[in-house]
Amino acid sequence: MRIDAMAAAFAGIAATLLISIAPAARADSATAVNKDGEANQIVLSASMATIVGKNARKITNKEGVTSIEYWDNVNTSLEWYFDIPANAEYRVELNCAVNSDDVKIVLTIGSNAIPFTLEAVKTGAFNYAVANIGNVTLNRDKKLDVKATLKCVEKPGSYVMNLREIRLVPTPEL
Repeated sequence: MRIDAMAAAFAGIAATLLISIAPAARADSATAVNKDGEANQIVLSASMATIVGKNARKITNKEGVTSIEYWDNVNTSLEWYFDIPANAEYRVELNCAVNSDDVKIVLTIGSNAIPFTLEAVKTGAFNYAVANIGNVTLNRDKKLDVKATLKCVEKPGSYVMNLREIRLVPTPEL
């Protein structure tokens, strides 16, 4: 009788431990549309990011704007998956707030890595600014599901940054 009670208790505990794992968020719904109705920019918003690691949180302010905040661990990274709307060279912009000099990051989009030092955009913890961190060429025909990863390489201060979005803006053809 005691064994049956223990088995029932264990079954209850095992049922409680079942969890569901959601698939990674996709950013394909975040493609911006220009005034002519053409999809051209890719917006990787903080709300669509997957936080890989610890000590970073998604915070939504009273205006409904989500940002990644409290990111203080260099081993933590942010990830997005998205589709490329068109073959193009894209200017990469970070909408972020930085409280330390010389924060070094790497944004990897597909096989393209863009290293950048955030010293030029030191704004304070909650004063957001847009930083142009470089260009990347993306081809739609190579891979439909592209992964973007933002990693910190070095942070001399307390925090990496607060991030609202990464925007990929097609550059004009010459």
